[in-house]
Amino acid sequence: YFWTEQHVFFPKELMHQSKMEKMWMQKYNLTNGKNDLDAWKIFLKEGKSHLEEGRTDVARAVFLCIYKNNPFFLKKYRRYYVFEDLAYYYEAKGELHNSIRCLKIQASLQTDSSEAYLNMSNFLLINGLGEEAIDVCKRGLQITPDDIHLINNLIIAYVNSEYYNTALTYLEQCIQRYPNISTNWKLVGDVFCQIEKDKAAIVCYQKALNVNSEDLYEIKQDIYGSLGICYQQIYENE
Repeated sequence: YFWTEQHVFFPKELMHQSKMEKMWMQKYNLTNGKNDLDAWKIFLKEGKSHLEEGRTDVARAVFLCIYKNNPFFLKKYRRYYVFEDLAYYYEAKGELHNSIRCLKIQASLQTDSSEAYLNMSNFLLINGLGEEAIDVCKRGLQITPDDIHLINNLIIAYVNSEYYNTALTYLEQCIQRYPNISTNWKLVGDVFCQIEKDKAAIVCYQKALNVNSEDLYEIKQDIYGSLGICYQQIYENE
C-alpha cells in the first residue's frame, strides 16, 4: 500500500483513515501537540501532489487529517480551497456525495462566504436534485441574501421542482426590495416562459432591458434569446 524510503510514509493507495493519520503525524513530527508551521505546509504540499497525480482519495485523507488536527491552518491564506479542488475532482468522476462532503467542509471553514453553497447548488442542479438544491441555496442566502447567482440557482431549482408560484412569490419580494435590477425581471420572465405565459414573459424581459442595470451586460444575450423563443411560441399558437 505504500513505499518506504528511509522509513518515509508516502501512500500510493487508500488505507484506513486513522492508520494513515497516525503515520503522517509521526512522519511530520506533529504528535504531542506540536505545531510546526513548516511541517504543516509540507504536509499540505504532499496532499496537493496526491491530488495532481490522481490519488484523489489519498489527497482527501491528507486534507481531512489537517482539518481534524489544525483547522486554523486551513483558514489562513484561503487554504480551504483545497476542498473545493477536491469537490471538482469528485464531481468530474461522478462521485457527487464525496463532492458535496468536501464543499460542506469548505463551508465550515469559510463561514463568512456562500461560495461553497453556490458550488453545491450547481452540482446538485446538474444532477437533477432540485429539492436538495433548494435547501442548499437557502442556507447560502442566509449568509449573502443578495447573491444573484444563488438566487438564480434557487429559482432554477424551484422551476425544476415545479414550484412555480413559490418562485414567482420569491422574485416578487426581490423586486420589491430592488426594483431596478435587471436580473430580477429576467428571472420572472424565465418562470413565465417556462409555464408558457409568453406574453407576460415578454413584458418582464422588456422591463429587464429598460431597467438597464449594471448586470444587464451579462444577461442581455440570454434575454434576447428568450424573447425570440416567446415570440416564436406565440406565433405557433395563433
